[in-house]
Amino acid sequence: MMIPLIISLPLACYGVFVVWLLVSTARHKTAFSGGRTGLPGISIIIPFNNEAHNLATLLDSLSRQEYAGPWEVLLINDSSTDNYRETADTFLNRFPVRINIVDSVFDKSVHLTSKQQALDRGVSEAGFEWCVFSDADMLFEKDWLAVFAGNAVPGRDLVFGHTATAGKGMFNALQRFQLEFLFAAAYSFHSAGITGSCMGNNLLVRKETYAGLGGQAKIGYSIVEDRDLYKAFKRHGYSVAPAHPFSAKAATLPCVSLPQFYHQMLRWARGGFSFTSMLLPAGLLLTAQNFAFLAALCGLLAPVATALSFVNFFLTMLFLHFAFRKTGSGESAFFFPVYYVLMLVETVVFIFSFLITPRVEWKRRKL
Repeated sequence: MMIPLIISLPLACYGVFVVWLLVSTARHKTAFSGGRTGLPGISIIIPFNNEAHNLATLLDSLSRQEYAGPWEVLLINDSSTDNYRETADTFLNRFPVRINIVDSVFDKSVHLTSKQQALDRGVSEAGFEWCVFSDADMLFEKDWLAVFAGNAVPGRDLVFGHTATAGKGMFNALQRFQLEFLFAAAYSFHSAGITGSCMGNNLLVRKETYAGLGGQAKIGYSIVEDRDLYKAFKRHGYSVAPAHPFSAKAATLPCVSLPQFYHQMLRWARGGFSFTSMLLPAGLLLTAQNFAFLAALCGLLAPVATALSFVNFFLTMLFLHFAFRKTGSGESAFFFPVYYVLMLVETVVFIFSFLITPRVEWKRRKL
């Protein structure tokens, strides 16, 4: 009697949690305070390390922005050794606004990642009231910056946007759905008042608030500095909100190989599901559901636990359907069963990764 109860209890908790998220998401409304006159000045801060192969596409995308207000681009060189300068120079004289290339020297005595130090360097050089953080492997729709500017209003300190995944093919389709799944969860967690997550490649922050908080030094060493920045802003009572509208105006280039995808998965999971993260209980419930569903498919669970695992599966699909609509996603929840196979594999791989990959590697650096 005890064993079925131990299995069924977390499954029941997972089901209740998903229903709570669904209701919170359906009821959530983004309201911005008024009072701004004119168009805000925005500094786009992009740290990069050996990304010359992406800079041309990135800058071409940025050059097409339709924003009438003042803005600038700060490319923060994070110890690159490639020909990034040659690539960037081709845009300097024909770009609609100023491009400033700033060197960030990695100080190993400071307990921050090189990217965190590059972000702080960029903010210190920013000339405008608002800063947008992004990455070099990005593409932007022409109204991306204008949408962020519409969210840069009095009463807001941090606004997180919706990032999609570019590319075609089944491997890219799975990555695209996974990212949409994560953004649906992030939006819903925020709606429910849980300190969730955001993407550092699509993030708007008020410079004064960021500096007053203490920047990355206040966060401390982090391999998911975007999520921890969100967490720090919330913890100190600053105003945090999703962009409105939340439809994706930015796209990140997908992983091109399984090893790259593997390390990305490890970085997200280990950083997001740390012992100090409020995401950890949700991650444990999801893990329990994943293993229970797999066991149920193999006929290894009692009838009650089997029924709960299947109900949870369809509740998750229902949640995704509503969350995708709320976040402006172009994905369909009916693709979830296909993606779920990947999720089950990721769950198993993540557990064994602690034995085979003690340290996460991302963009040729140990984190």
